[in-house]
Amino acid sequence: MNGAEFLAEVIASGRVHGVGIGSSLAEVGRVLRADFIDVHDDPDNLQLRRDYGVIEFCFTDGPQWRCTSISIQVHRFGTDPNQIAQWRTAQQVDFSQYVAWDDVLERLSAVRDAPELMPSNQGEFIEYRAASTEVSVFVLNNREERDEWPGHGDVWSVVLQSFEKA
Repeated sequence: MNGAEFLAEVIASGRVHGVGIGSSLAEVGRVLRADFIDVHDDPDNLQLRRDYGVIEFCFTDGPQWRCTSISIQVHRFGTDPNQIAQWRTAQQVDFSQYVAWDDVLERLSAVRDAPELMPSNQGEFIEYRAASTEVSVFVLNNREERDEWPGHGDVWSVVLQSFEKA
């Protein structure tokens, strides 16, 4: 599976390899077999961010850790080719250095019952929200050409988060 196919699947399902909002820490660990860093972002240790480099899962309510958000930092593939190789090996997803939003939309159009996407101009980005799957896609809306960073029309990040709690 390539990066555009993977992102279209995430947008359509609201899940990353079968895990999503509400999944346990153990479920995420079984699915994402890769190195990570655990970061406690609060003094009471009630929040946990598990950072896999390109993807981060946030959890609350320790010790019953449940996923509250997922962030796929697609732009990091542009600056770190090692991340591409790691994802190919660990997640069986073949990302390229950049992922064009048009390619993701093409893949998403082939998905039966694909969610409706509501665009919103966020300045340098256009946010596309799929309310039914609680996914936001941030696409670069600047006029920059690709270099070590994605350029106009490329996916910057994909965020899964309950819109009611956001």
